[in-house]
Amino acid sequence: MEATPPESQFAPLLVDLVVGAALFAVVLAVLRVVRGDSWWGGPAAPAVSDRTPGLRFAVSAGLLVAVANALLVWGLHQGELAIMGVLGSLYPLGTVLLALTVLRERLTRVQVVGVVLALAASAALAFG
Repeated sequence: MEATPPESQFAPLLVDLVVGAALFAVVLAVLRVVRGDSWWGGPAAPAVSDRTPGLRFAVSAGLLVAVANALLVWGLHQGELAIMGVLGSLYPLGTVLLALTVLRERLTRVQVVGVVLALAASAALAFG
């Protein structure tokens, strides 16, 4: 994304979205053919009320990813690549924090120290 000219603005994100959706459709089609599912038959879909929490979570996650990607592109075009590279590489930290809150997973002491150091280094980059 850094290689795109600043004039492209958020076009790389649109391309990423379209390519990702197309690949998802291809994978879905291949899985249906391999598993032998028919497009309209097969097991009945769960009731809408059963799907609502999952749909809310999926929409929220999609919006957060879109905002994060937009901020990343903006930052790449505004700031230094070295700083944005470091901050962009912290994306697994979001997964760790979600695992802590949603799945109630526990971190070892070493992992907690790693998370704290990563956050402290990010703050030092931001304010330094």
